Amino acid sequence: MGIQVFDASFNLIGGTSADARNLISGNLGSGLEIRGNSAGNIIQGNFLGTDKGGRRALSNRVDGVHIESSGNTVGGTATGAGNLISGNLNNGLTLVSKTAPATSSRVTSSART
Repeated sequence: MGIQVFDASFNLIGGTSADARNLISGNLGSGLEIRGNSAGNIIQGNFLGTDKGGRRALSNRVDGVHIESSGNTVGGTATGAGNLISGNLNNGLTLVSKTAPATSSRVTSSART
């Protein structure tokens, strides 16, 4: 597991500048998981499943991003907000709900720009 957010809200993971970027790769589980009562989290500008240059796979063994809660944002419309999610062994991004619909999660501009 790279980063896990559990029952925690309104966190910024990464950011729009290169200095704020996280390299979340090579983990035995998912690169980033958001679970439980977690809303308002923003995932921006990160490289998940790649090397630091974003050119080679450095796989997370499960998903790049795995979300099991509602109201979170992956990417954004600002310059630099997109995440590079590539090379993961399962899915790049998984949205799951075990008890209620996974609603209000937003995925925007999640590609290297």
